[in-house]
Amino acid sequence: MMDIPHVYFNGANQHLGAPSNWDRQEPCDALWVQNDDGLCISCWRPSFIQRVMILIGRPVWLHVVGNKQPPVMLTVGWGEPANKEIRP
Repeated sequence: MMDIPHVYFNGANQHLGAPSNWDRQEPCDALWVQNDDGLCISCWRPSFIQRVMILIGRPVWLHVVGNKQPPVMLTVGWGEPANKEIRP
């Protein structure tokens, strides 16, 4: 399994780091997000190989650390974050 890299994007306004109780033996990269009125958006850019894998039908997996699954979604776009009407 190959991690899909996250990237800084226009509109990002918060830099998230590892939680204070994070197990330091496992890496936790800082993540740029757009945090806006209850919607936290991050940007991920698959490599060429990963895009080919998606194209031939390989699944995209979402890993969430913790015991509960918060409401999440994956979107594909041309550079703008998710529709602003999608709110909790």
